[in-house]
Amino acid sequence: MIDVVAALAENIHQRESHVSILATSRESLLVQGEQIFELVPLQAPPQGAGLSVSEALSYPAVRLFMERATAAGHRADLTDDDADVLAEICGKLDGIALAIELAAVRVFMHHTSASSPVLAWITW
Repeated sequence: MIDVVAALAENIHQRESHVSILATSRESLLVQGEQIFELVPLQAPPQGAGLSVSEALSYPAVRLFMERATAAGHRADLTDDDADVLAEICGKLDGIALAIELAAVRVFMHHTSASSPVLAWITW
């Protein structure tokens, strides 16, 4: 897949040099004009540690998740049971900020304590 995207990006760059392309990937496209900005994963809580909500919120991955969930309209009070689910979600997403942001909007269409159905779609 990366080769196809790289060829497309290079083709666009050759035809329209004023066009900018923003691509997110774990791999470089290796095309002319590419600028790479590596983002380190956000620290997530250890899974299964039985943390409280306040302890889970001390991790950047969980804070980002909750900021995006709140921005999407989630207003429920979190319990300590939710903290374990949030740790599992952020862990499954490897602390990747974009993945966490996208998941936060989708997961809170359900309630976090419904962990198995909610987590079922977060697979790699």
